[in-house]
Amino acid sequence: MSELRQKFEELPDIKGIIYGSDFGFNESLNQYYHPDHTNHRLNYAFIMGAWYAFQLQQAKIDLIEKEIVETQEFLNKQNYIKQTKIDELKHQKSLQELAINQISQANQEWRSINYEQQKRIGALSKRLNEAISIVVDDLEEFMRGEK
Repeated sequence: MSELRQKFEELPDIKGIIYGSDFGFNESLNQYYHPDHTNHRLNYAFIMGAWYAFQLQQAKIDLIEKEIVETQEFLNKQNYIKQTKIDELKHQKSLQELAINQISQANQEWRSINYEQQKRIGALSKRLNEAISIVVDDLEEFMRGEK
């Protein structure tokens, strides 16, 4: 017995008609029968109509379940693609932050070196002005004839 037919025959209304009666099932024709079909034609019609409707509904359910699986697979793939892009952007961001930190550190080092050079230039400029002042003073003394 197929799983589908087993589910069908477990339905309370169907179970009440089939069990304890002479109803049978023809596998090759996929339909129910009764040896005394004349006296049981209403039950037969009910069972066959219900069996047909049950199979149609199950086919719809199977199709919907297949669509759900396909949709879930599609969503999983899209999520994977998006997560890959997010990861790549995070990686690029971390590389940019690293570059910014390196530039900032180099800028601080340059400022420190520049500050030291400015101090040295200032000191040299002061010494040069002092030396020029001495030379000018000596030159003025020389010109006045004091030396």
